Amino acid sequence: MNSLAQYLSSLPLSEFSQTSKNGGKVVTIPHDCSVAEAVRTLAEHDIYSAPIYNKETSEYIGMIDLIDIADLLTEKYDLSEFRKRDLCKSIFKKPEVFGNMKVNEIANIASRGGFLPISIESTLKDAVFLLAENNVHRLCVMDNENNLVNIISQSAVIEMIQKYNLEGEEQSIGTGIGTSPVVYARVGQTMMEALKILKKYNVYAVPVVGDDLTDNSIVSNISSKDVKYICGNAEQMNMLYQPISKFLASKNSVALETHLPSFTVKSSATIRQVVDKIVSNKIHRVYVVDDKNCLVSVITLTDLLKALCV
Repeated sequence: MNSLAQYLSSLPLSEFSQTSKNGGKVVTIPHDCSVAEAVRTLAEHDIYSAPIYNKETSEYIGMIDLIDIADLLTEKYDLSEFRKRDLCKSIFKKPEVFGNMKVNEIANIASRGGFLPISIESTLKDAVFLLAENNVHRLCVMDNENNLVNIISQSAVIEMIQKYNLEGEEQSIGTGIGTSPVVYARVGQTMMEALKILKKYNVYAVPVVGDDLTDNSIVSNISSKDVKYICGNAEQMNMLYQPISKFLASKNSVALETHLPSFTVKSSATIRQVVDKIVSNKIHRVYVVDDKNCLVSVITLTDLLKALCV
């Protein structure tokens, strides 16, 4: 078996697996379409983000992500406005929520990672470097005629490199990988407060801990993926101003219980164990916890790419 370094250097992006959505074709959003239309497009294709294309200038001006919609909601509506406009009827079914706002009007708000192109003639090693160094979740692969032909995500790269022997894979993660301290939300806070935390700290997810100020043991996780779940369902939309515990109980159809989630590891875990857990559970991060299940640090896909490939 070739080493990971050899594999990364030898694989041209033309041979990288096509995106699995929309029959392998990249979904794009016209720059002059309404925000409501953009949200519906994301929902219809079951995707969380898409490039924004300006047909007048024949160029891509950014990306729009469901997390950007969450950011917009936290800026635009407080509880009284939320109730006044009856937003709980579901954003996807109430385009008037956004008025006449166009996608290009929030292009600067949207896209925390931005539109980052890479040539189809580049190698996977080049792609990994761009993903890690720019801390973006996906790259847009362009052919020689500047057509967008594929999207390469951090998740897809991690899934591919999992199959290879990883340098130092049996070493424990210790405190050498990840970020500490970890930003978190408490289970008694509202979902809207959690979304505001995501925006304030420019992150895509936060762990949820108990309400006891002396106990920071993790009980769950709130991420940008939850935005799609909330916005597409009237009952869940109504929970934006309800405690996180109620949202989680409804989402999981069970009462919230404190337990060791599938997205936590101990500092004694090896790099191989972390990679395997992320791939098998289809998650984008793991939280390192101590013996009391309290937060120590967070390891993201960016952290792993930097540790393994850069």
